[in-house]
Amino acid sequence: MVDRKREGETFDENALREFAMRAERPKRPEKVRYIQAIEVTYREGFGIMGDPCILKKAYWDFDGNFLAETSVSMVK
Repeated sequence: MVDRKREGETFDENALREFAMRAERPKRPEKVRYIQAIEVTYREGFGIMGDPCILKKAYWDFDGNFLAETSVSMVK
């Protein structure tokens, strides 16, 4: 259950700081790189409203099996 702040109330900064220290933060690697795969970079979409052009990367192993695909960025 979430405590909602009532009008005129102030939050106890120490309690908030303590909560932030105990809360589990997301742990995401910035970059990991060991590639023994084929990386294909391509654009998808027409670049118009409703169908933006997106730069994507797809990864394949050397036997031709698809491994993964990711959107890299939107192309302007």
